[in-house]
Amino acid sequence: GGTDQGAMHLAVSEFLTVLRCEHTKTELPEALAAADRAGRYRFPARFQAFDGRLYVDGFAEGTPFRKGDEILSIDGVRTRRITSRLIEYVSYDGDTRYSRQRSLESDGDLFGSGFERFYPLVYGYKDAFEVRFKRPGEQARTEMVDAITQAQWNALSWGSPYPKADFPDSIDVKYPADGVGYLRVGSFVNYRRPVSPSSVYDPVFAEFAERGVTTLIVDLRDNGGGSEDAERGLFRRLIREPFEEVSESRLKTLDFDGVRERLGTWDRSALIPDPEKWEPAADGIGYRRVSTRERVITPKENAFDGDVIVLSSEHNASASTFLLRKLQEQPHVTVVGDRTGGNVGGTTAGVIGFLTLPNSGVVVRVPIYRYTAVVAGARDGKGVEPDVYAPETLEDFRAGKDAQFQAAMALATAD
Repeated sequence: GGTDQGAMHLAVSEFLTVLRCEHTKTELPEALAAADRAGRYRFPARFQAFDGRLYVDGFAEGTPFRKGDEILSIDGVRTRRITSRLIEYVSYDGDTRYSRQRSLESDGDLFGSGFERFYPLVYGYKDAFEVRFKRPGEQARTEMVDAITQAQWNALSWGSPYPKADFPDSIDVKYPADGVGYLRVGSFVNYRRPVSPSSVYDPVFAEFAERGVTTLIVDLRDNGGGSEDAERGLFRRLIREPFEEVSESRLKTLDFDGVRERLGTWDRSALIPDPEKWEPAADGIGYRRVSTRERVITPKENAFDGDVIVLSSEHNASASTFLLRKLQEQPHVTVVGDRTGGNVGGTTAGVIGFLTLPNSGVVVRVPIYRYTAVVAGARDGKGVEPDVYAPETLEDFRAGKDAQFQAAMALATAD
């Protein structure tokens, strides 16, 4: 019966969630993306989500908001109704449905957040919003607030550390106690502005050695994944023995004829697989690489030789979840924080195809490879369960308390 680009984008997004693969998602048609960049449509605040409710984190100057305010409704629609609808367009891995609300807060693949991507497509592009909100200890109030541009939204500060989109920008190093180092790696995305991971990691780990750090806290809570080189570079500096990380690689098909010309990707060779390197899988699902021994990761010469505590959260997925589960196999590593998104059984990353639908211009991300992880007791479709469970609570958020870091420090400084 006909539709428009926005409605088509929503329909395809919702359809793809059935696959339960976080890497299989949509991108805006260029016309809508250009309008989004140029227009003044974005809500003038960033959020943290708790149980489907939205609480202000960062906010635009001149708005009536403060950190911790609960947004009760927007233009007369209750917030929990909004979030329950928007979340249905967010892709996720396996059984990690719970992680989708984190996309409403921030999502680098969506160039902002799930809220900012899907709200205008569902509820319309607006230049102002009627917002009912409530501050702790005060009565609810309703006010009109003006929309802001995408650039202004990107520049909003966070009450909590801002999840940087690119690997080289996401590094933070601190020394919270004698003998304790802190390394935050907020992103493994190293393909937009690629750098050598060694150029980032080597000076950091040299300084840890020089300062006599014996316990290292690695903060991955904002890290949603990204590039293999950045992830593997960190892993090699945290292990002590060689580690076989993948038992097999699979392709669904060896025949890309008829679709190859519609797929964009950064590695065109993936679309012309060598039949001699692949064989039909024994279970009848696709093809497996003939090599029986996949990638073995060896420690770097300057690998850290002390105890390691890694902070996790529901934001973790893809390469960061893969890294967390591999680290959890190491006897000197403890994972502290919240359960993660992603899939401990393996990833569907490596090479992504970008399929442009011919009539609507909607772009669909299509993973080419499927990797199976070598981890003990890994259950396909599950996230990482931390060794020490310390989730962020609403009370902690409003009080500015970092309970996860405090739990890590308690372990790091214990006698």
